[in-house]
Amino acid sequence: MALSFLARHGDSIWYPSERQARWTYEMGVMLEALRQAWVSSGDSEYYGYIRKIVDQFVRADGSIRTYEYDTFNLDNIPGGRQLLMLYRTTGEERYRQAADRLRKQLENQPRTPSGGFWHKKIYPNQMWLDGLYMAEPFYAQHSGMVGDTAALNDLVKQFTLVEAHTRDEQTGLLYHAWDESRTQKWADPVTGCSPHFWGRAMGWMMMALVDVLDVFPSEHRGRQNLVEMLDRLAKSVRDARDPGSGLWYQVVDQPGREGNYLESSASCMFIYAMAKGAAQGYLDSSYTQVASSSFRSLCARMVTVDHEGLVSLHQTCQGAGLGGKPYRDGSFEYYIGEPKRTNDFKAVGPFIMAALQLERNAAGETGLRKEDEHVPWAEALLQPPPWYGSREAVRIADNLLAYQCPSGGWEKNIDMAEDSPGPPHSCIGTIDNGATYRQLRFLARVCTSTGIERFADSFHRGMEYLFKAQYENGGWPQFYPLRKGYSSHITFNDDAMANVLKLLQDIVDGRPEFGFVESGCRARASRAIQKGIECILRCQVRVGDTLTAWCAQHDEQTFLPAPARSFEPVSLSGRESVGIVELLMRQQSPDARTVRSIQAAVRWLNRAKIRGIRLERVPDPGAPKGINTLLLRDPGAPALWARFYEIGTNRPLFVDRDGVERDRLDQLSAERRNNYAWFGEWGESLLSTDYPRWQKQWVPGDNVLDDEGAVR
Repeated sequence: MALSFLARHGDSIWYPSERQARWTYEMGVMLEALRQAWVSSGDSEYYGYIRKIVDQFVRADGSIRTYEYDTFNLDNIPGGRQLLMLYRTTGEERYRQAADRLRKQLENQPRTPSGGFWHKKIYPNQMWLDGLYMAEPFYAQHSGMVGDTAALNDLVKQFTLVEAHTRDEQTGLLYHAWDESRTQKWADPVTGCSPHFWGRAMGWMMMALVDVLDVFPSEHRGRQNLVEMLDRLAKSVRDARDPGSGLWYQVVDQPGREGNYLESSASCMFIYAMAKGAAQGYLDSSYTQVASSSFRSLCARMVTVDHEGLVSLHQTCQGAGLGGKPYRDGSFEYYIGEPKRTNDFKAVGPFIMAALQLERNAAGETGLRKEDEHVPWAEALLQPPPWYGSREAVRIADNLLAYQCPSGGWEKNIDMAEDSPGPPHSCIGTIDNGATYRQLRFLARVCTSTGIERFADSFHRGMEYLFKAQYENGGWPQFYPLRKGYSSHITFNDDAMANVLKLLQDIVDGRPEFGFVESGCRARASRAIQKGIECILRCQVRVGDTLTAWCAQHDEQTFLPAPARSFEPVSLSGRESVGIVELLMRQQSPDARTVRSIQAAVRWLNRAKIRGIRLERVPDPGAPKGINTLLLRDPGAPALWARFYEIGTNRPLFVDRDGVERDRLDQLSAERRNNYAWFGEWGESLLSTDYPRWQKQWVPGDNVLDDEGAVR
C-alpha cells in the first residue's frame, strides 16, 4: 500500500481534483504513516520522500507555504510531527522554527469557556473529536522537546473535556462534536452534542490517544487517565463492531438502517489503535485478535490490486463536518449522503499504520525506542522525560563530561552522541551554534532522572563557565576564554545570549528539571539575568531621539553596533531583535525603562516589515546542492523581515563574503544566497499575538499598534 501511494503521488500529496498541494492534515496523516514505514523497514526511500514533501512547504526562514496562522485551524497542526522528526534527524533550524510556529498557534488557539480548543476560528466554542488527533500528538511531542510540563496538563484537559461532554452513558460511544455555547442548530439544546456517532471521529480520537501515550511521561498523574479513557472507548467501539464483517459502519450504532455502509477509514483507525494499545499494554491483549481479524476482513472486502500491482482501498467517506456553508446538520442522512472516495488519504494512512502495527504485534515488538538504542545528539533534547533515566541517556551524558573543556564550557559543532577520548588541548568553550547551554539542559534532565552526582558536578562547572564568561557589563562574548576579533563582541547573533538568559530564567523560575541546582547557583543566575537585561537595554540602538532595535553583535566597551564576518555588517537585525523582545517580555513586573524598550522595538519591527514578496527555495540543477533561493513578488504573502537593515533608513542590506554590498539578493554568490537566512517571518507572531497579550497585561491602554497593526 505504501509503495502504491508513492507510485501515485511521487511528487506531491494532493488529489487530482485539487488545484495545488496544500499544508493539510491529510498530508500530515500520510507522512506519519510513511514515517512509520521508514522506521519499520529501514528503507530510506520513505524518509527521502517525507523530506521532499515537507521541503515543498518549509522555507529557509521556517515559514510554511500555504499555512495560515490567523485561521486558528487545528487541521493545520498534524504535519508538525514530521517537522520535529526532520529537526531531530538533520539539525536544520528551519524545521524547528516551522514547528515552533505551529506550537505558537496552539498557545493562542481560541478556547471555550471551559478551556477547550476551538476546532477552528470559524467554529466558535466547538470541540470536535477530530481535533484531538490534529493537535494533541504534536502538542505532546513538542512539549517533551522543550520540557513544558504545564502543557501536558492542558493536553489531558483537552481529552477530558471531550470525553466528559460527548460520551453517551448507555453505549459509551462518543458523539462527533460538542458546542459548549449550545447555539449551533446541530447541537442538542441540553447537552450541546451533535446527534450521531460518526465512526471516523472516534477513530481520530483513538489514534490520538495511542500516539500521545507513546511520548507521555510515565510519572505524570494524567497518564493513567488517558489509558483509562482509551480502554473505555475501545470497549464501546469493539461492542459496536458488525459481527458479520468484523468492521464498522459509517454511523456506528445503526448497522441495519437503510443507506448506512461499512466504512474503511474508521475501520482502519480502530484496527490500528486496538493493535497498538494491546502491544503497549494499554489494552487487554485480546484486542490484538480483534484487530487482526478485522484487518483480514477489511483486506478481503475493501482492498483490490490492479493489473500493474497497485493496491487500492475503497469505501471511504470523503469528508464530514458540522455547520459551515453549505450547512451540515449532522443528521443520519447527511453522514450517509457524503461522497465516497477510493484511495482517500484518511484511509490509506491508517491502513499502512494498522498493517505495520499488526506486523509488530506478531513479532512481539512495541515499536518504541529501546532503552539502549543509539540516539543522535540532534535528538537528545527531544526525548520523552522517562528516557533521560535510560542507559543511552547516561552514556551521552558521560560523553558530555569527556568533551567538557577545562574552562567548563563546550565547543560547537561536535556530535556529543559519539564517544570521545576527551577534549582537545585547544578546547575553547562557546555559546555559538547552541553550544554549552544545550549541554547544560541535557545534563540537568539526566541528573534529575538519575540522581547521579557526577552529572550535577559537570552541570555546576558549566554554570561557573557562564558566570565567568559574562562581562561585568552584562553581555556575553561568543567564546570564552576570549579570542581576538569580532567574537569578543557582545553576541546576540543566532539568539546566543538570549538562549543563555532563557536557561538562567528557567533555573530561577524553578523548572522541574533544575530542582537539584544549588541555591547559591540560583542566586548568581538571578544576578546574571539582571545584568544581562541591563546590557540589552544599553545596547538598543537610538537613531536621533528614537529607540529602535539591536544589531547582531555590539561592541563590548561602547555598546555600539559592531560588524562580524565580512557579510555581517553594522546594521539593525530583523531576526535577533525579535528574540530579544521575547526575552524582555518574559520579565515579571517590568520597569518603565523595559516597557519603553519593548514598545520602541515593536514600533521599529512594524515599520521594518516588508510586504508583497515571498522567499522561495526552488529546485535548480545548476545551483550548488540543487537548490536556489529566490525573492518572488506575491501580494498575498505574509510580512517578511530582512536579516540586516541599514541604520536610519531601514533599507535591507545584502553583503557577500568579499564585504561588498549588493543591491539585491540575486546579486549575491550562490553560496551566500542559499546558505544564509536573509529574510524570515520572524516578527509575525510577536506583532500579532505575543506583544498584544503582553501589552494588555502590563500597559493596558498604551498599545503602540492600532487594530490594523499600523503605527499610531
